[in-house]
Amino acid sequence: MAFVFDQLKILIVDDEAHTRTLIKEVLQIIGFSQANIREASDGLSAFKSLEEEKVHIIISDWRMEPMDGLTFVRKLRDQTTSPDPFVPVIFCSAHTDQEMIERARDMGVNEVIAKPVSIGNIESRIIAVLEQPRPFVAETQYFGPDRRRRKDGPTDGKDRRQKKRVHIKSVQDET
Repeated sequence: MAFVFDQLKILIVDDEAHTRTLIKEVLQIIGFSQANIREASDGLSAFKSLEEEKVHIIISDWRMEPMDGLTFVRKLRDQTTSPDPFVPVIFCSAHTDQEMIERARDMGVNEVIAKPVSIGNIESRIIAVLEQPRPFVAETQYFGPDRRRRKDGPTDGKDRRQKKRVHIKSVQDET
């Protein structure tokens, strides 16, 4: 399926201007309109930007000051204070060891891209969050996209978390 990205608004959150420029150029190559690409230099300014204007996707770095990417995503997923707790977040980071990926997943990140980025990596992750959105889960310790990627279910045939899971909505529910 070919996507037309020119109507989607996207926010790039990275403390390095050069990286934001590179990602912005890649987004334009794959079809995003320059007018629909927003930029923020850290999580705090990104959150303020989201309070002013809704976006469809966020691409964020992890290590930034004064608010890093994990803190930003935790604040974004807070249903009581967030302007849009359901917006898909793609982490784009040079720190992609297993521990970081698990921490990002546990905060509510949808996808992860390793730096240096490529056109194909960015495009495939964007298509993944649009084409295969995961339902959101509300638990006592977690709110965000379902962290499980496999659809084959538990090995013993029981879904121990089924009673706790609440389907909130998916990104497609909004469009």
